[in-house]
Amino acid sequence: MTSDRQFLGGGSAGGPVLIPKIYNGRNKTFLFGAFEHYTQERYQLSQDYTSTVPIPDFLSGNFSKLLTSELLGKDALGRNVFAGQIFDHAARLRSFDIAARVRADLAA
Repeated sequence: MTSDRQFLGGGSAGGPVLIPKIYNGRNKTFLFGAFEHYTQERYQLSQDYTSTVPIPDFLSGNFSKLLTSELLGKDALGRNVFAGQIFDHAARLRSFDIAARVRADLAA
C-alpha cells in the first residue's frame, strides 16, 4: 500500500498604510506580507528496497557500470555527452589552480 498526500497553501496581502485621522499613507507607505506552507506525507508499507541499495562496486567508488554508449548530445565545447557520464568538477578546478602553477614555477 502506498499513499501520498501533499498540501500547498498560503496567501498574500498588501496595500497602503491608512490610519484614519492619524496617518494617510496613500502613495507613500505600503505594507505587504506573504505566507506559504507545504506539507507532504508518504506512507509506503511495502516497497522493494533492494533497488535503492548501492552495489559493492559503487561503494568502492567504481561507477563504470553507469556509463553507457548512448550518446545524449554535445556540450558547449562540442564534446560528446554519454548517458551515465560523471563530470569530475574537482579535476576541472585543479586545472585552473593558479596558486599551484605559481608554486611550480617558483620551485623550478
